[in-house]
Amino acid sequence: MSERRVLDFASIQEIMPEVDRLLSGYKPLGTWTLGQTCNHLAKAIRYSADSPAATEPATREHEMIRTRFFRGRFPDNRPAPEGMIPRPDLEDAAEVEKLREAIERFKLASGAGPLHPVIGPLTHEDWERFHCMHAAHHLGFKAPIS
Repeated sequence: MSERRVLDFASIQEIMPEVDRLLSGYKPLGTWTLGQTCNHLAKAIRYSADSPAATEPATREHEMIRTRFFRGRFPDNRPAPEGMIPRPDLEDAAEVEKLREAIERFKLASGAGPLHPVIGPLTHEDWERFHCMHAAHHLGFKAPIS
């Protein structure tokens, strides 16, 4: 596996231009296709946009994990949760459109966000930051050909 690119998205609006660029042609630097990556990212974004707001307060452990997490890059070598692992037979263009729809849905959401299974309760702004880091991590495993 080749070394991945280092990407950094300041807002969720910056993700789709990179995805569209990759859709024009990319070299995989990891194991997932662009379609699988977009499917995985869209699931996480839909979860944060559609799930009910967290009602429990953040624990001290959540606070420590969140501080560490948002200080760095998305962690490597963490297995995706079972329901977030994409099937191998996904078509790139169709999954790109599903990601685009999920991002639009997220942009319409507001208020408190749902509980992240590791980081704890997140605000909408925290979720956006999470999605930017998550997308940068996974899209870095594809290099544009053009």
